[in-house]
Amino acid sequence: TTPAAQAAFQVVGAAGGTIPVVFSVVTDPFAAGLATSATEHEPWITGSQSLPPFAEVIDAAQQIVPELAAMGMVYNPSEANAQTVVDAIQGIADERGLTLELATIADSSEVGQATESLLGRGVDAFIVPTDTTMVSGMAAMVQIADDNDIPVIGTDANHAQTGAAIGLGTDYYGSGVRAGEIGCAVISGEATAADFDIVPVESLGIAVNPAAAEAQGVTIPDDLLAQAEIVG
Repeated sequence: TTPAAQAAFQVVGAAGGTIPVVFSVVTDPFAAGLATSATEHEPWITGSQSLPPFAEVIDAAQQIVPELAAMGMVYNPSEANAQTVVDAIQGIADERGLTLELATIADSSEVGQATESLLGRGVDAFIVPTDTTMVSGMAAMVQIADDNDIPVIGTDANHAQTGAAIGLGTDYYGSGVRAGEIGCAVISGEATAADFDIVPVESLGIAVNPAAAEAQGVTIPDDLLAQAEIVG
């Protein structure tokens, strides 16, 4: 994740970059300070950008809630990746005439209170960002969503396993495979981290949690079900 990659960057950088670092589950490595661009990074670090498919996430939200007007999102502004997600979702909301209501947290214990504040602003769906702090406290949001028939939409397929009705995100398996291939090439001496650009993972992962969808008062359309892994 982003915090782990940042910690590795700081520790290995302080040690002179003697140990190669390959990251895989980082939403925005440039905002996180891991690289300047896809081709400009320290020679001992590289990886993949796991940027969520933002348009597809909002497409799914609008399919599940046809009358969708306002979305709510809880996030930790101190996480660089979270702000990237907020900015992207806000841009899509503006384009589609939707409202994005935001609530910030500093600790996972604050997720419930922040979710309640969004509930009071009349949101029709909760969007879960790729935010480690938010996801750590996601159970509190899911309980409130279940109690109030409001769907939880994740920007990561794994969010469906923790209570979202549906999660759409980067295929983390594919991201892990690429990290493994880079790691093997570096360890074998065939290449160095400097030889690999930081590129986005293009493949999409979709997961649906039918029990969560029922608890949140929504039905997942058949076309989404046909594409998704069923979990829960």
